[in-house]
Amino acid sequence: MSKRTIGTCVLAMGLLAAAAATQVRAGVDGDVRAGAYADAEAPMVGGGMLFDLEKSKHWFFNPNAELVFPDEGDLLTLNGDFHYDFASSKRVSYWVGAGPAVLLADDDLGGDNDNADFGANLLGGLGAVHGDVRPFGQVKVTLADDTEAALLFGIRF
Repeated sequence: MSKRTIGTCVLAMGLLAAAAATQVRAGVDGDVRAGAYADAEAPMVGGGMLFDLEKSKHWFFNPNAELVFPDEGDLLTLNGDFHYDFASSKRVSYWVGAGPAVLLADDDLGGDNDNADFGANLLGGLGAVHGDVRPFGQVKVTLADDTEAALLFGIRF
């Protein structure tokens, strides 16, 4: 089974878990996202869950996965991001955060060209509050052997 297939399955399972969690447990939201990775010059899609860590709407845990589509190979990132939401207004929020990252790359050239890279994410974002659906934008830099910067947009629900 290729990494692309495994990555797609992991992403699909994560999205399903996020959707189910929002129905089962208050305080847990799901998100879907799309954007681009700068160094890989490639589009990405992903999803995750958002856990309110203290019920004060300031500290959040946002585990997520992103599947990147470079011209050659595959890149799957698994992220355990934490962020702090600043109190700005009832309609807009902004945050900064960090967290561990695992980058799984396959260059599709055959042989043993797969590798795993461990790193750390630094991120900042801006979101709008519109009832149960909240659009957001986020900038993320992953510090690793192959440092990446990403710009993404998504919806939390």
